[in-house]
Amino acid sequence: MAADKTMPSIRTFLTDRIMKDCLPEIYRYTFESICLIALDTRLGCMKVPMDPEISKVFQASERVLDSFLPLIQWPTWKFLPPRWNKTYRKTQDDLNIMLDFGKKQVEISTKRIFEGKIEDSHEMSVLQELTLRNGPDSTYPLVTAIDLIFAGIDTTGNTLGFLMYHLATNPEKQEKLRKECQSIGEKLNVKSLNELRYLKACIQETNRLTPTIALNARLIAEDMILHGYQIPKNTLVTWSPMLFSEQFKDSEKFIPERWVENKKSFCPHAVRQFSHGPRMCIGKRFAEMELLIVTHKLMHNFDLKWVNKDPMTISQSLVNVPDQTLDFQFNDL
Repeated sequence: MAADKTMPSIRTFLTDRIMKDCLPEIYRYTFESICLIALDTRLGCMKVPMDPEISKVFQASERVLDSFLPLIQWPTWKFLPPRWNKTYRKTQDDLNIMLDFGKKQVEISTKRIFEGKIEDSHEMSVLQELTLRNGPDSTYPLVTAIDLIFAGIDTTGNTLGFLMYHLATNPEKQEKLRKECQSIGEKLNVKSLNELRYLKACIQETNRLTPTIALNARLIAEDMILHGYQIPKNTLVTWSPMLFSEQFKDSEKFIPERWVENKKSFCPHAVRQFSHGPRMCIGKRFAEMELLIVTHKLMHNFDLKWVNKDPMTISQSLVNVPDQTLDFQFNDL
């Protein structure tokens, strides 16, 4: 697992046990993990320096996400020739970099499968399973791989950063979580992952207090009445997970216990970070597993301290981000 190499890598970024601006290094980890699971490819993202070709793909994926909001906010680009729109042109160039990377991985995956180099179906990556199921000429494996890479780096990375912040600023919660992780042991399997109940509660509370996704949206399939308002068919309805704070007692506080002890006291749909139903996020299970594994590893290796003067808040955008750099002290256990 990528997390096994993350802990030694963290120490290479420390100065007097302090890491300034952790988020870029967290993104490296999420990029490495996604490519390992989805593409069966180790990219070496945690190496310093990163391979130039891999760095090119990594930076392109970051720029694409940053450009989405301006294009959504100012849709006039649709009516202009591409050569007149600098943001559109740069986004298209970055998408082509990602597509070329994805095509290369599909070719490698197809070659491994049809040369018989994979004997056990359980050893297949997501990309290999999709290629085998849909055929080497299908575009579905490529589109899915690009979706996982594009949608999973910042979202999972920011959630991990927010979770680290809440644990570092709530030492009693961090200690309680550490005791649970130590009771499970350092080696994880499916059974032990299911036993990390308090860690799952910490992740859910992080999603409630500092959600990564600012808005969700759905197109109404039929006429309906919602809270006394008549909503006609084909209306785009948006909602924010940040609007449900009234559902929770002491809503401004980080209290993971509410997800263990008082789940019946609030609406179960109040926090749906990955949305819900048939169009929920396809990377939900993978992102949850990624967060569980790396946080478990962190709790076994370090005691986290927040070293910034001011508390963190979120800066709202297409994907919510911290309003300042995430600076932590990593004390060895």
